Amino acid sequence: MADCAGGILYNKMVQELQNAGGTRLNFQFDESQGTGGIADFPNLSIRIGPNSSASTLGHEIFHYYQAFDDPASFGSHQLNREVEAHVMSYAYEDRNNATLPAIPNSVEQLCHDLSQFMDANGNFTDNSLGMQAEYISKYEDIRDALRDMNDGKTPYTTMGWQNESLSDAFELLREISENC
Repeated sequence: MADCAGGILYNKMVQELQNAGGTRLNFQFDESQGTGGIADFPNLSIRIGPNSSASTLGHEIFHYYQAFDDPASFGSHQLNREVEAHVMSYAYEDRNNATLPAIPNSVEQLCHDLSQFMDANGNFTDNSLGMQAEYISKYEDIRDALRDMNDGKTPYTTMGWQNESLSDAFELLREISENC
């Protein structure tokens, strides 16, 4: 993988699967997913639509990495994890010059806006108190946009949310991009 963070994510997932006894993660094309995807945890598979992008695949792989990292809190922090995965995938698209839809207040646009305040390592570029409040506000805007979204597949309104400090938010994103 040419993308540094993507390569690190891939290698960390290989390591996690080996630590789980050589478990395999299956990838399936699923027409019903369209341009999206889903991490199918019970079946250890990722189903992606035939028109999905590389960032969609990365998004779903990232969910597995999140679940391996802290399975006990994954459900109670599920919406936080969803925001982190969205920011990770849109930061990937930004780094690879993908064209984002120009839809104000869409999840995509909000993630792009937030990622502009992060360096290549996933760290916020200005940790002053005034900027921290703006970051948290943008983070919560993404949460609210996900809750308002009704894609018919993902129950964002029922996902667990925990208020997090900036040091906790995007912890795994920073981990996979720290040496990039």
